[in-house]
Amino acid sequence: MPFRITSTTLIDLLNRFGVRGERFFSLAETIQPVALVDSSITIESQTGPTLGTPVTAGEVASGAAGGAVMADTGALAAGTYLVRVIGGGHPVATFSDFRLQRRDAANAANIWAQYLSLEPNANLFFDFEARVTIADQERIRVVVGTVVTTGVFQFNIWTEKID
Repeated sequence: MPFRITSTTLIDLLNRFGVRGERFFSLAETIQPVALVDSSITIESQTGPTLGTPVTAGEVASGAAGGAVMADTGALAAGTYLVRVIGGGHPVATFSDFRLQRRDAANAANIWAQYLSLEPNANLFFDFEARVTIADQERIRVVVGTVVTTGVFQFNIWTEKID
């Protein structure tokens, strides 16, 4: 689906390159590196996290109790982390819910949590990526909210310390 370009900075850039008329763009699944050389425009590159081995409980099938840990980073050293959480699954006939949690150093309470719910017979795909500042010994984890009576689920957590 083409989108109209409305950014005046981008339109100014296209005008400098001699692109005229209606300007539309479409998003593609492939990322193409591009170099623009102009004295008044700077575009900084960004790289994603280096994905090593995730922490996970693996595929968890029917019978996971409420509070069951799906993935847990364990205690982390203080710092800023790139955190990536990917989860997926399919409940066959029951409602399911999960919690993405940042836990305190004693692993006794949530500092924050995100609720994820899933209706019966619906597929789950969850992809969360953020920079998170962690105090010493805090952790990130995903737990089951309500008992998973049917279906198969898996959550993976990757962390990369960046500061």
